[in-house]
Amino acid sequence: MKKLIILHSYPNNKKQLDVLSTCLDILKKTDYDIMLVSHYPIPHSVYKKANYYIFDEDNTLLPEEASPPLHYDFEDFQINLRAKNHALAITRSMRKSISFAKVLGYDFFWFMEADCHFSDNDLIRFDALRDQMFIEEKDMVFFKPKDFREHMFNSQVYETLIFGGKPLYFLTKWKQPITINEWMESKMNHMLEYDFYIKYKEDEIDFLIINEHSSDYFNSSDINIFRYGSFICEAVYYNNEQVVIFRYNSTYNKNVYKTVTKLDGIQVDESHFCKGCYTYSFHDVRGARFDIDIYENDVYSHTKTFILTEENLPLFRKKGVFKFN
Repeated sequence: MKKLIILHSYPNNKKQLDVLSTCLDILKKTDYDIMLVSHYPIPHSVYKKANYYIFDEDNTLLPEEASPPLHYDFEDFQINLRAKNHALAITRSMRKSISFAKVLGYDFFWFMEADCHFSDNDLIRFDALRDQMFIEEKDMVFFKPKDFREHMFNSQVYETLIFGGKPLYFLTKWKQPITINEWMESKMNHMLEYDFYIKYKEDEIDFLIINEHSSDYFNSSDINIFRYGSFICEAVYYNNEQVVIFRYNSTYNKNVYKTVTKLDGIQVDESHFCKGCYTYSFHDVRGARFDIDIYENDVYSHTKTFILTEENLPLFRKKGVFKFN
């Protein structure tokens, strides 16, 4: 049987690249071929670990209005956030890579994000799911956590972090969008996992369903290392004279973050955020520039820059709104 693992990655900083490289090293222990697909260029020293490498420079993101909202409701305030979403880049990668797998004659594929580090025991369980799928004469493997519901329609979901199946079956049932126009025509919603459920649920009899999150099923592994929304650092609208800079380390994140804040080039603050910690601060819209360096476990990750001008107020409002309860 020809079987393939497809890794989707966007390694735009050193930590992302290191995690990807380790992921490849781990998966090379298996007898799967590996295909790496990315919208960010990857150095030869890393991509040579894969059997195939697809680079697509088109990393079009969904606009804020088509992206899933993040809602934070604390004791005395709440914030609604929207950010340009990478779901279209993911479906674009899915369609290209799985089509390639079909053309190359693969009988089975796993598609997964490249921030999953499997233990040796879980690598065995990982491949055993493929065996079980074929023994039970199924066509796809989906993780469908029984206790999870998406927040708008109270619907169940199929995970897109890790899923697998027969390439031809997956591609025939639904044409994954690769452009914004195709996204709109396909009537996609606010959450890719919800879309997968809507597009495929009528054929669930054809699927091997695992009623857990993949991170719970592979419980001796480090799954979804770069979980979306783990640490938030954003400037959002409060009123026509002030914006709020909000920083928050989610309750599910075990990493510690540090921010170093510079106001017009001069350091004015250094803050540390353990799990569940947050701060918010009000700032007048008078043209100040804030550069906030973000460190994860004392390793530099990236910098967020906010220029607080009246002209940028619509951008802050589009990003999110702060209000007291």
